[in-house]
Amino acid sequence: MFILRLKHLICIGGDNGRVDESQLASREIQAADEEKLSRQPPPGKPLAWARFTNGPETYRDIPYWWLGKYKLSCAINVKPEPHRALDLLWGSKNDLRTAVISVNGHQVRLRHGGYKGLRWVRLRLPANLSGPHYKVGVRAAGGNEAFLPAVRLTDTGVDDNQSADLPEASRHLKVETSPAESM
Repeated sequence: MFILRLKHLICIGGDNGRVDESQLASREIQAADEEKLSRQPPPGKPLAWARFTNGPETYRDIPYWWLGKYKLSCAINVKPEPHRALDLLWGSKNDLRTAVISVNGHQVRLRHGGYKGLRWVRLRLPANLSGPHYKVGVRAAGGNEAFLPAVRLTDTGVDDNQSADLPEASRHLKVETSPAESM
C-alpha cells in the first residue's frame, strides 16, 4: 500500500461561482495499487455517465477526447440536488493537466496529474445549483490540456462502491464535441 499525495479540487462554486488556485486543497488518497486506483471510481451511486467510446485518440486502447483539440458540452438529464459530484476520468502522462469546467454557470479551472495513466477526479457540486438539469462544459485552460475517456454524475450521499464498468456506454448524459478553437 502506498499514499499518493496530489492536489485536486474538492469543491466547485463559491460566493461568485469561481474557484481559483488558492482554493485548491492538498489531500491524501490511499490505494492498494495504482491499477486499482486508476480503474475504481470514488464511492457513491452513479446517476448518469458517458464513456467516450467514439473518442478520436486512445491511451492503452481506451478512447478519449483531448482538450487541446476539442471542447465538450454535456447535457445531464438529472435534476440538480445536494450531494452530487462530477467524476472525471482524467489522463496524465507524468505531468499536470488542466481544464476549465463549468456546471450550470459556475466555472472552475482544474489542474491535476503527476502520474502516468488514468485516474478519477471528483468535483463536488454546490448544493444550490438550479435548473431542470445539469449543463456541463469542459474546455482547454491554456497549458498542458487534459484528456478524458469518461465522465459521471454521482450521488455522494450514498456510500456504495461504483463499478468501474457500467452496462451501457452512456445513461442520462449526452455529449457534444466541437473543435477547441471555436471557443
